[in-house]
Amino acid sequence: MASHQSQAAIARKWKDAPPLASRRDRFAPTSSVAARWLQLGMVALTFLLPLVVLPGLDRPFSTPKLYLLGGSLVVGAMLAACCGLLGWPRLPGGFRFALFAWLAALGASAALGEFVSPVAFWLPLLGMAWFWLAVAIRPRAELLASALVLSGAIVACVALLQYAGLDPFRFFGWTIPSGGNPRMRVFATLGNPNFVAALLVAILPLALALGKIFKRPVLFSLVLVVDAAAVFATGSRAAILALAVVLLWLAVLRRLVDWRYLAGTAILIAVLLLFYAPSRPLKTTLLGRYYVWHVTSAHLLDHPVFGSGPGAFAAKYVGWETAYWREGRGLPYERQFAALQDHAHNDYLETLVDHGAAGLLSFAALLLTFFFSAFQQARRTAGQLVTGASAGVLGLMAVALVDFPFRRPTEMFVLGTLMAVAYLEPMLPAAIRGVT
Repeated sequence: MASHQSQAAIARKWKDAPPLASRRDRFAPTSSVAARWLQLGMVALTFLLPLVVLPGLDRPFSTPKLYLLGGSLVVGAMLAACCGLLGWPRLPGGFRFALFAWLAALGASAALGEFVSPVAFWLPLLGMAWFWLAVAIRPRAELLASALVLSGAIVACVALLQYAGLDPFRFFGWTIPSGGNPRMRVFATLGNPNFVAALLVAILPLALALGKIFKRPVLFSLVLVVDAAAVFATGSRAAILALAVVLLWLAVLRRLVDWRYLAGTAILIAVLLLFYAPSRPLKTTLLGRYYVWHVTSAHLLDHPVFGSGPGAFAAKYVGWETAYWREGRGLPYERQFAALQDHAHNDYLETLVDHGAAGLLSFAALLLTFFFSAFQQARRTAGQLVTGASAGVLGLMAVALVDFPFRRPTEMFVLGTLMAVAYLEPMLPAAIRGVT
């Protein structure tokens, strides 16, 4: 009889349990001291990676970041395994399927393509491995976001100093020629003003989100102003497109009223960049992009399924452009744009060349499933971090229409970090994550 009552009590306990108990349990933070240090290590890496520069290398900005990310992932995975944290995080099924499909497409492209660049092959894998490890180890989302915002603020400060002619690298006897263009001296720790703008545009919404969470609007508004000023200093008009898309996303989430300061900042940056940007005329920029896309588009069906291989664009573009002019397809005004190109200045077009339709469709599915989850979470809980992180991802996607952020270590790292912050936010108590 007692046994029967005990079983009935257990049954009532499970019946009365909240329906999301299992979800909360799997996000429960670990109490292991070693695990906590590992989580703090991930936060430290998030802060350091955008700032790492190693003068003297052929690629002093990207190479050290790539090796730091790769080495940290190996060490982090080993330590996570020792702490019992290395596993398969329970992500939404559609997102998990799209991620595996994208990785499979990358592998097929490398195995079947004509050309394989080790850097081009490993970079997206490292970016997604970072995301996977962050979701598995589960550092606090607000700390991860804070580290990224603080690092971006330092990048912005360096860019503003360079814009004012006070390049801090000169104190170490290291200068980079600007090619006669004053705008090119604003390279911060990334090597190019367009790269700086892409990073800062992705971080702007997150800075405002943290201001709401920590209830320090003045401090994070200052960060917002510094980042916005640095975006203007870069003269990158890709930021206009990115900010417009970010505002559209906030409108879809019905958050424009709550984020009116970001909206005002975005409009101000757009106006200043349109009329006062220290860069070549917008028409010339667009014609140059169109020329590269036009030369490339004639060869999209050469290897339509899995592409020509990771990094194949740079190797094949020389021959494509030579044939373009030899066959008399070029127009006189296009002569000014004829030059070597390492990238298509459109990540989606370059993905189609390198990885074919399988790579592009699986990558698009990965992003779409992420936004579907982010939309549901943001509308259901009104969390600040998921709104800021998803807006940052969308900003990077917009920049990718006219640039190549997903071919650079910092932006791929930031993409993985923003996605991880969005998925980690449910771990936070409602009072902390800014739920209203």
